[in-house]
Amino acid sequence: MYFDRKLPPSRDSVVWRYMDLAKYLSLIRRSELYFTRRSGLEALDPWEGFLGSSSHLSADERNFLGEWQRRPYINCWHVGSGESAAMWEVYKGRGFGVAVRSEWKRLGDSLDGEDVSVWGELVRYVDYDEDGPEWENVYNPLFYKRKAFEFEHEARLIVQSVDDDAPEGRGIHVDIPTLIESVVVSPFEPAWVADLIAEVTADLWPDVRVAASKLLEPPPAG
Repeated sequence: MYFDRKLPPSRDSVVWRYMDLAKYLSLIRRSELYFTRRSGLEALDPWEGFLGSSSHLSADERNFLGEWQRRPYINCWHVGSGESAAMWEVYKGRGFGVAVRSEWKRLGDSLDGEDVSVWGELVRYVDYDEDGPEWENVYNPLFYKRKAFEFEHEARLIVQSVDDDAPEGRGIHVDIPTLIESVVVSPFEPAWVADLIAEVTADLWPDVRVAASKLLEPPPAG
């Protein structure tokens, strides 16, 4: 099941999932979206899940909340009408870069039928000296990040887990034709990479459109 929370993108918002080729192939071959534990994101931002500077929280409460926030699985999307040069730079050098283009409604609909509860919400970018998480539930801090990451324009999906010994990542089933509006290959990759990804995709999902990014093409003459 899928739920919009307090601050979702609009239903027709365009969303992008930037990833390396390995995760893309896993997505289209297994029809699964990869969700990671918070620990998988902390290498990029050690402030993931920061509880803020609330003085009313005791040390025991902070430990309890910190442990609970390590349990859910997280999947991240970029919200924007077009490609993001900044996001392509983030994935440059991680292996061939690919972005799946979808819409918030399509993303939610693609999860319909999966027997899990999925929460989706925009990330809020704050100055923790002045602002911090609102305590509606223990997962709320996972939807806050520092303003330095505002270029990500991120929306997150979260799947609850109460198992401390669960794996660091898990796949959640999605309906590929519903999820994927189109696929764009990084502007930093040579043309043959886009051609190869298009061929592999067509073998599995012939109706999915794949194209090379035109972000770095020169402007028209004249």
